[in-house]
Amino acid sequence: MVKDDCERADDPVLGQPKTQSVKEAATAAAWTVSEGTYNKKPLYARFNTAFRHAGDLADYPIQVGVAVPLHSPDKRGMPAPAELDELGEVEDLIVEKVAGQAVMVGAITANSMREFVLYTDKADWIEGFDHAMQAAVKGHRVQVMARTDPKWAVYSQFVN
Repeated sequence: MVKDDCERADDPVLGQPKTQSVKEAATAAAWTVSEGTYNKKPLYARFNTAFRHAGDLADYPIQVGVAVPLHSPDKRGMPAPAELDELGEVEDLIVEKVAGQAVMVGAITANSMREFVLYTDKADWIEGFDHAMQAAVKGHRVQVMARTDPKWAVYSQFVN
């Protein structure tokens, strides 16, 4: 059985996962990749499973999505190899711009789009973040949206 970093932090006495905070989970490298289908086309998802053990998820009730339409997806709706580096740069920029405001919990690639999934405790910074992303990302359109998701339903669809 493969154990992620969060499971290795189990309480040796009770055998229960150690409860950590969202901020602690954000620094854990417990990323997993899964695949499935959506609208009969492939879907790939990468999520940090460390958040499943965070005890303060409800303190981050706003889900922020940053959608990036692909330039030249293949017939399955997946990015071409040349575009992967560009998407990596967009991801790095998102992480940099949301530092201290939100946590990135995952990324979903499907249907000619990559969506980065984040959670935050307040919304007052999101409009400024949207403007900053529009100005900083030259090679792609970037769509920022936010919605209330206090139960982390988007995250829970991909991480048990």
